[in-house]
Amino acid sequence: FAPTNAAFNALPGNLKTRLLGANVDDLRKVLQLHIIPDIVCCSSAPYSGVFPLSTFTRGHRSLAGHSVMMTRNYEGQVQANGISIDRCDVTAFNGLMHSVNKVLLPRHMQGQVSGNFWDLGFGY
Repeated sequence: FAPTNAAFNALPGNLKTRLLGANVDDLRKVLQLHIIPDIVCCSSAPYSGVFPLSTFTRGHRSLAGHSVMMTRNYEGQVQANGISIDRCDVTAFNGLMHSVNKVLLPRHMQGQVSGNFWDLGFGY
């Protein structure tokens, strides 16, 4: 998953400073959360709301060790942990890229974002 520039720009200043500052471990965790070591096409995303999603899948494990759940709503919009995927299945030399409109954050960083803008509901 590749967040757009607008997604990074929407992060609060204190979180941007933290990620781009001297604490390389936090940036690594955020970036690894966006990488799934398998090829996962948007067409494989199940529709949400019909059955409990855990009936079908527990999500895809990211390099950071978190589960990223791809779903499709009734309008056909594919999402990753509730975040809209703007462009699906963009071919790259080393896999597929999906452009997302927000930055996936580990649970311990979600409190630094005001409101419920990033309500990701990570599964473990």
